[in-house]
Amino acid sequence: KEPTVQQLLLGYLYTMRVVSPLRGGGTKRERENDGEQTSHRVSRARTESHHRLVFVPAMITIIKKLNESDSPLVLSRAMTQLVRLLYEKDGDSRHSMQECFFNSGGQLAVVTCMLKYPHNRHLQHEGIRALTNATCNNTRNKIVIAEIGGIQATVQAMRNHASDKETQRLCFKALNNLIHKKYHAGLFVQELDGTLLIIHAMDEFAGDANVIQKAVVVLAKLCWTKNLRPMLQEANVGGALTLALEKHASDEKIQKYAREALEKLSLL
Repeated sequence: KEPTVQQLLLGYLYTMRVVSPLRGGGTKRERENDGEQTSHRVSRARTESHHRLVFVPAMITIIKKLNESDSPLVLSRAMTQLVRLLYEKDGDSRHSMQECFFNSGGQLAVVTCMLKYPHNRHLQHEGIRALTNATCNNTRNKIVIAEIGGIQATVQAMRNHASDKETQRLCFKALNNLIHKKYHAGLFVQELDGTLLIIHAMDEFAGDANVIQKAVVVLAKLCWTKNLRPMLQEANVGGALTLALEKHASDEKIQKYAREALEKLSLL
């Protein structure tokens, strides 16, 4: 079945010439010829969003089929293309992409992919990026994705790739979107032990301001839920935040959110 799926994937991406070609696809000469047109295709994809709306459901259909087989390499390529299709800076265009993603069942397709291949670093990265793009300023998608296992899939990625800095950064960014309601925060802290994973990452990558920023923002969001504060204190969140303040004294974002969290915990 895999060659058929590959042909379908390559057919959508090459013949329509709306998104950049898959890395490593075709012969060497074909890759060289495609490379000359890549920048044009990417530019066109970003300006002609109505064309891309056709490809979002197509890519999600392909991902669903790949989830039914054992094709992690092809699935990885499909997920990369989906992330590119979902990326939009313009608010209206981004919302249209998110609606298309939702209506095509993309949320379940992505979460299923992440849960099926927990140790595939690239698939995890692309899955997290897709969830982040799909939930940016979109309340409905945040709630739905969190409720079908998006938080569990993200925490699984944090746990399985604890020593990977980029994975942790991407997970924190996604969690900032997915932890939208109080019960989402409770799920993360009480059932999944997510707080300990954040503290571990803050200790592991203490000198990286970008990782610490994302982690501190998530902790600040968790601290807004009153009944979780005793558990956060018990997990020594205060110590991790205090260390972040000391190590990154010149980083305004870390200072702001770490102090906000400490105030909520009555530790400042």
